Amino acid sequence: MEFCQTSNCAHSPIAVCLHCQGYLCVEHLLQHNEELICEANMYCDEFNKITEEIENMSYNEQFRSAEEDLNDWINDQMKQLDKIYEEKLFELKQAHSKVDEKLKKFKQIQQSKLTSIKRRLFNSQLSKQIGVEQLNQMKTAVEQLREDVHHFKTNQCSIKLVNNDQMNYSYKLNIDIQLKKNITNDNETITKTDNDINQIYNSSKKSQLRADAKPFEYIPKEQNYDSLSSIRQKDFPGRLFDEYALVESINNMSCSKVSLDEVIRFTSRTAGRDKIYRIIQYASRFIAWYFIKKRRVVNVERLIELFQNLESVMSLTRKGMRLGRFVDYVKSVLESFHIRNKRIGTLFGLIAVCQSLFMLFDNLLLLHRFKIIYFKYPQHLQQYLNQVWLLWLSLALTRDYYEMQASFAVGQHNHQQKQDKSLMRRATIFWTNKPLVIDTFKNLCDLYIPLSNLNIVRANNGLQGLAGTIASILGFLQLWDKTYQLPA
Repeated sequence: MEFCQTSNCAHSPIAVCLHCQGYLCVEHLLQHNEELICEANMYCDEFNKITEEIENMSYNEQFRSAEEDLNDWINDQMKQLDKIYEEKLFELKQAHSKVDEKLKKFKQIQQSKLTSIKRRLFNSQLSKQIGVEQLNQMKTAVEQLREDVHHFKTNQCSIKLVNNDQMNYSYKLNIDIQLKKNITNDNETITKTDNDINQIYNSSKKSQLRADAKPFEYIPKEQNYDSLSSIRQKDFPGRLFDEYALVESINNMSCSKVSLDEVIRFTSRTAGRDKIYRIIQYASRFIAWYFIKKRRVVNVERLIELFQNLESVMSLTRKGMRLGRFVDYVKSVLESFHIRNKRIGTLFGLIAVCQSLFMLFDNLLLLHRFKIIYFKYPQHLQQYLNQVWLLWLSLALTRDYYEMQASFAVGQHNHQQKQDKSLMRRATIFWTNKPLVIDTFKNLCDLYIPLSNLNIVRANNGLQGLAGTIASILGFLQLWDKTYQLPA
């Protein structure tokens, strides 16, 4: 008699199990069938998971992040191009003015020569006779004039624009995305799907986009690269002018060595003298306040009177130097309309308007002081002057804020720390941008003076003198070395 092939089972077999090919009884046959069903359910669950995973596969997040990086890059490039354009336009205008000055002198010299030749020709026509020697002299003079004119045209002013290849923005975006497939022909199932998008995206984070790069071209990050908001690229897009023998290079003043010629050149400018007088003015106010507090000094009343008079003289001198300067800022308002960045252009235009109004009110108060014109309530005009001054400095600080935000964006992009927005990181980026640091602290120090004059904060002559002295020294430094100025 046959028994069920399951161990310790005494029942008779009734069928062959498809699972183990053994002869089993009814009970063990059902048990083996349940095991098969459980295993089938397990594979069904796994199949459902794989199906859901395939349906949810997407690289939208990677492409969205890459698009954001691309937008950040193009915004940075447009800001830098605007700055470079303004710098080169300023350089072109400076070159134009210098060449015009040389041309004016050249015309004066040649005009004297022409007058001499005309006089001799007129005398010859009157006498109706001329000698061979006189003809030779005139011929030599005419040839010399032609040579001088030709020499001036060819050598004195040669301007060459940058090669167009260096500013070619027709390059198309080239993103290398590889999708590797390995399909078996036997069961037509995909055994391997490898997308290199993540690898390329992560490797792109190790590189940076620079202003001197061709658009959409990644360049490996340089060692010890220092990022600034007001970036002055050394080689982009090259010098706008390759050569013009007559025009000297602008802003070549060196901080390492100060010569007597540089000092004379600086003090010969109205702006340079104004900075020096402003330092003396506010330093005198601070020193006078100090001696008022320290009454124990010998002849303290004499010293107080001395520095108060010195402050008054410097203030009056500066007011006289500013007479009529509001017209210059009207020109700056008109030039701000040509800035392509509308937000920056509007900000620069408002600053120029405030500067023009400040100078106008200052000129009117000066004329009233010397009784050239009369105002019934000059204190109201002084109040308007301080309000315009406060608005001017507020707009200047707003400009510094925009520069600061651009500095943070560029610094985080270049140092691969886009998500690092800590205060220490931002402070480090801000401190490395010396022009921005100097301009911000200068405006903050100046801000206290109109605030105290308007009684918004408590007035203190000593603090006014100290803040004004610090701001004046920083302004002096900006005017002395152009590298410490923010791009206009």
